[in-house]
Amino acid sequence: MSRTRKLGIVGAVLILGIAAATVFLPGDDPLHEGKTVTGWALQLHAPDPAQRAAAQEMIRKLGPEAVPELRRLLRMPELVVRNRFWKNATSIPQPLRHWTAVVVGARKTTQVIPAACEAVCVIGPGAVAAVPDLAELLSRPDREISHPAARALGHLGPGALPALASALQSTNAEVRKLAAFGLGEAGPIAIGLATNLVEALHDPNKDVRETAVAALSRLGRGVLPILLDGLSNPDPLIGRGAAVAIAASRAPYILAFDALAGAAQSPDAGLRAASVRAIGELAGFHPRMIEVLRSALKDPSPEVQLAVLAALKARGKYAGQASADVAVFLANPAIDLRLGAAAALGYLAAPGDQEIVARLRTLADTGTMDDQAAAREALKVLAARAANPGNPGSVP
Repeated sequence: MSRTRKLGIVGAVLILGIAAATVFLPGDDPLHEGKTVTGWALQLHAPDPAQRAAAQEMIRKLGPEAVPELRRLLRMPELVVRNRFWKNATSIPQPLRHWTAVVVGARKTTQVIPAACEAVCVIGPGAVAAVPDLAELLSRPDREISHPAARALGHLGPGALPALASALQSTNAEVRKLAAFGLGEAGPIAIGLATNLVEALHDPNKDVRETAVAALSRLGRGVLPILLDGLSNPDPLIGRGAAVAIAASRAPYILAFDALAGAAQSPDAGLRAASVRAIGELAGFHPRMIEVLRSALKDPSPEVQLAVLAALKARGKYAGQASADVAVFLANPAIDLRLGAAAALGYLAAPGDQEIVARLRTLADTGTMDDQAAAREALKVLAARAANPGNPGSVP
């Protein structure tokens, strides 16, 4: 750092010193077993697990009593000079560094605010008064602040849901994504906003769509009927997202298989791919599963074919009857399909199937480097399964 820049920082600190000290330095907060609420909140991020546990216990004990001080911390403004000081602190001469730190404040906002958010999570619904402060933080550009705020909102119970629902309609894509994340953190209590999340599946921003999928998968079994309806939505983005959420939630086959099998016939290749992949992830085993997957292997879309190979791999030896169909893909011109086929065969082919073992060995000897690696891994898996027949390598 140049001398001019150092002097500029120190000069700015002198100008803003009184205001900074007023906002950031500890006030007359009461002590609780030797520490202020701020001190206990900061200890929630201590490297020592015992210290973190002690801080959690104290924050729980304080409960709503700690909320006013936590709200003060959450309302801590961004002071550019202050954060810039901490970014460049090691470049400031030692005689000035300690004095400047005292004036600017002992902690960055990116330390204090996340600590306050974590304390809110520990208290839970008892800290619902902090909802407005946390909602305001969602629009902060610093992810170290906005992400913990979204998580905290998800831990405040039903009282925080209106704020998250409102944020999901923001014109700011990052705020919409954080709102979806917060609803996922809320879990099943947010089931009433499942349709809002389904609408977010056709958000123009990919990150928002993916976060909405993850959130839907965390709302519990009660969301399944809404997701199944989403499969038939005219908007293919909603259908795809619904299928991915069904897969992530490990829905029971008896409830979801028929709808997914129907969606696997959609005109939209992306929805067909998401549906067959979800079939591979369903909990339990439907008698028609392998029939549907084998049929989908004939799909003209490589995206769908690759999804089927992944689904068959997930089914393992229970999809063994599809081994010959999958082995054909070892000679496919598309490397992704060759690699997908090799990976699947390691789990679904019978270890004693000499024809498939021979094909894999040929690929391991003559294919590209990626082919060789995939084929050798498949042979390794087959050998392990032969040595331990009781381990299917996957679940039905």
